Order: sequence, then C-alpha cells, then structure tokens
Amino acid sequence: MAHRNGAGHIEGAGRNELKLAVLDYAKTRVIPTEGGLNSTEEVLHFLETTLQAQARLWPLVLKVTADPLPPPLKTFVAGAMNEALDAHLYRMQAFYVPVTTITQATLTAAAIAALFMLGNRAGLAGRNLTWRTFVFAGFLLSVMVTIVDLHRGGEGLIRFDQTALLAAIFEMEESF
Repeated sequence: MAHRNGAGHIEGAGRNELKLAVLDYAKTRVIPTEGGLNSTEEVLHFLETTLQAQARLWPLVLKVTADPLPPPLKTFVAGAMNEALDAHLYRMQAFYVPVTTITQATLTAAAIAALFMLGNRAGLAGRNLTWRTFVFAGFLLSVMVTIVDLHRGGEGLIRFDQTALLAAIFEMEESF
C-alpha cells in the first residue's frame, strides 16, 4: 500500500503527514483475529475508528497535491488514494453479514427434506434408493452452506486473507 498510495511520490511538507495518515488508516482496516467482532457494538466501533482515520486522508491528499504539483502526479496520487478507499469499501460490504444458527439449521433441514423427498419419490416409483440420491443431498447442503459462509468473511470457513494488508503495513512502517 505504501508504494501504491502515491504518498511516496510526493515531495514537500505534507508528505510524511500523508504517509503517517495512510499507515494509521491501514492499521484500522485490520480485522481483529483474537476474539473477532462478536457484537453489533464492536462492529460499529470498528467502522467508526476506520472512518475517522479515512476522514483524515482526503484533506491531506488535497493539501499535498496543491499547486505547483504537476497534474499527472496529482491524478496519480488521488487515483491511488481512491483505489485504497474503494478496496476498503468492497471489503466492508462483505465483511459482516450476520448469519444465525437458525439459518444454518434451516439449510441442513432443507437438505434433509430434499433427501427425504427424493427417497420418497424413488420408493413410490418402485426404485431402490441409490447412492446418487445421497450425493445429491450432500452436494445441495454443501452449496447452501458455502453460499451462506461467503457472507461471513470474518468468522466462517472461508475467511478474508489479511496477509497483503499486514505486509503493506509492515512495509509502510519500515519506510519511516
């Protein structure tokens, strides 16, 4: 992020201030792994902290890109900052969608009901229940669980990978 946010390409008074603000902002984007965010209050506090750090960025970008900075460099710095903010927006959209235990139970019940209906239909038609019926029900359950799990980026089986963000924070800290 340090090399992509544009702050490293600026010379002058606001350069270090912008670099420090970007570093502070990046640190607020790290989702806590210990204990996670288990309540609405914790999520709101997390969002408030990162939005406060984000609010410091644009005024600093405007300050360091003021004249006499060449227009291509202004565009580069503003575009890089926009990309960093957009990446965070996309991440936060998928970050926290509460999925209750009852939803998981409903998915399991739907898969069991599908298995029952297929077995019942096979029995009424005079056919034996085959392994394909069980594979279909298992596949149906795994698809439903995966769809729900994708909406739980901080706590499900499929989690956000923060390695790139942590590496960028390390790189920014080393650049000071």
